[in-house]
Order: sequence, then structure tokens, then C-alpha cells
Amino acid sequence: MCQLHVLIPDVLLGFTEGKPYAMEGPNGRSFITTQYAVLAHGKAEKEFPFIACSDSPITDAEFNRYRQTMAVEDCKMATKSMVAGKVADINRLINHQFTKEELEEKLRRQGTNDNKMKIFERLQLEKRRQEAIASGDEAAVAQCDAELQRFTGPKLAFGTSLVKPRSTEKTQQERLQELNLRNQKLNAENVRRAQLEERRRERLAAAAVARGEAVANRFARVKTKARTHYDVHGNRLMPKSGEDGGVSDMSRPVTPITGANTPNGNKASTPTPNGGSATPGAKGAGDSTKPARKGGIPVIRHRPTDDENIAALDFEIDIEI
Repeated sequence: MCQLHVLIPDVLLGFTEGKPYAMEGPNGRSFITTQYAVLAHGKAEKEFPFIACSDSPITDAEFNRYRQTMAVEDCKMATKSMVAGKVADINRLINHQFTKEELEEKLRRQGTNDNKMKIFERLQLEKRRQEAIASGDEAAVAQCDAELQRFTGPKLAFGTSLVKPRSTEKTQQERLQELNLRNQKLNAENVRRAQLEERRRERLAAAAVARGEAVANRFARVKTKARTHYDVHGNRLMPKSGEDGGVSDMSRPVTPITGANTPNGNKASTPTPNGGSATPGAKGAGDSTKPARKGGIPVIRHRPTDDENIAALDFEIDIEI
């Protein structure tokens, strides 16, 4: 208990019993005891609970105060032989082997054997009490409270309890959680206000455009609606084209409509060195009645260069040779 037993053997006069109080054991579990230590300080004697005793070494100030009190009250200090006898008693108590009867009595006082059964009965009583409250049976509620009081036991002395009170101070994790929730609510509120303000400005701008006071903003965000074309004759996503052998018009490579790719039926022809005339698209004129169909392996078409586009241009210049 305290180091005074080693240095001052006459400070502990004995043990007595009093009001029950709770104290924590070496294993961290709380238990109820009624034992008190009768301690003497000079000629004064007083009962102290074991929760008031300390196992820390005695300090010089405490020892000097005790020695001064013994001198004032004309009490003798402990001799070396008395201190040695007290040390032997303490070591004998530490090395004591409990018998079966002593161990059973110790467990009975601690309530270890009935602890699980008491917990089960307490849970059953709390469940019955909740059912009685739900049904509005006040008599059953009072009976359950009386039975729960039996498990709780009498009020313990020195403000002790078998259940450790929860700390009212919030931990760092709880404070961080509250801060995150507060920031999330603040961000959501700011986003909502920004969206409302943007919608208000859009309504004002639309009203001004409708009155003719302003010009519509071409770069403003507008709602778009995606459109998907389906082939009613098959399972293709895009409609087929009859001229290109089933290849979709949307999948064609984009080429400028100039030069050789431009229809040139009404334009003047360009003379050739042989005296003939060559017109763009004249080759294969006999096959114009039969549309060309593409098929087989698809060929990668490259975009024409600037030189090719310029060479294919027709400037309607007649050259006489």
C-alpha cells in the first residue's frame, strides 16, 4: 500500500470495515470492498480507504513532517529491528499462497462467479422495462426499476462507481469529425447559393434578350440534347447510304469540295496537247449510268495536301497551242 509500512511500522494499526466503496484492481477491473486501514500519525488514529493509499516511495518532506510530529507528541520513532520485522511481514504477505477456501472466499467477495449471470439478468430486466414503457404499464416499469436497483446495489462511498464515467472532453477524432461535417455543410450551402445566383443572372439575361435590350451571349452555357440515329432495317447505330455500299455517310473522311472532287459540268474544258479537251470527271463517263459501289477491304484515305488542291483547281483559262 504505502512505503510508510517499511520505514514506520507503527503507522498501520490494523484493518476495519465500513461503508462499501469501489476501487480498481491490478487487472483494471473495478470491485467493491468494505475494508479500511486504521493508520496512526503520532497519537492520532484514523480510518482510511485503500483508494487513499499510495504505493509511491515516501518523500523527504513527508518523512521530515512525520518525524517532527512524533517529536512534538513525544512518540518514539521505529527502531531498525522493528523496521526489519515489518519488511519480513510484507514479504510474507506478498509471497502468501492462497488456499482453496481463501481463493473461493476472495472470488465470492469480488463477485466473479456470478458476474456473467448478473449481466444476463440485467439485460433481460432492461428489455422488459423498455417493453413496459412502450405498452404504458407503469406498474411493470416500477417493478423493473426496483429489480434493477438490486443489481446496482447501494450508493458507494467517496463518489466511486463500478462503471468508469465517460470523459466529457471530446477526443481529437471527434473534434475533427465535427469540423469536417461543418465544412461539408458550409461548402454545400455555398454551392447552392452560387447556383441560385447563376440561375438568377441567366433569367435576367434571357429577359433582356427577349425585350431586345441585349444580345444573346453566344458563349453562354446551354442545355444540349444528344440525338442518336438508328437504322430501321437493321441493328446498325447509323443509317446506311445507298450510294457507298452500306457505308455510313457519317463515317466518310472529310475532304474539301474543290478541284477534282467538285462537279464541273457547266465549266469550260481545258485543251490538251493532242487537240482534245479534258474535263474533270470525263474519265469513266461511260460508266456514269452505273453507280460505282465500294466494297471489299476498307482503304485508308489521306487528306490531300495543299499542292494537290492547287493542282486540281480550274481557273477557266483557255490556252491556244
